[in-house]
Amino acid sequence: MSTRSPRSVVTFPIVLRELTALRVSDVTPGMRRVTLGGPQLHAFEHTGLSLPPLLLRRGGPGAGPCPGRT
Repeated sequence: MSTRSPRSVVTFPIVLRELTALRVSDVTPGMRRVTLGGPQLHAFEHTGLSLPPLLLRRGGPGAGPCPGRT
C-alpha cells in the first residue's frame, strides 16, 4: 500500500498561439533549431485566466530581444 499523499492537480486550457518562424538552422543532422516570433508571445487573458508570455530564453547566441522585458 502506498503511503504517498495525493497531490492536487491544476489543469490549464489549451490555447493556440499563431507564431512566425523567424529563423531555422540545423544544429545536428537530427536536430533543428527554430526561432519563433510574433505578437502572440506576449501575456494575455483568456477565459478569466492570466497567461504568461512565452519568452523562454534571454541572451545567449541566437536569442533576439525580449520586448517589454528588462
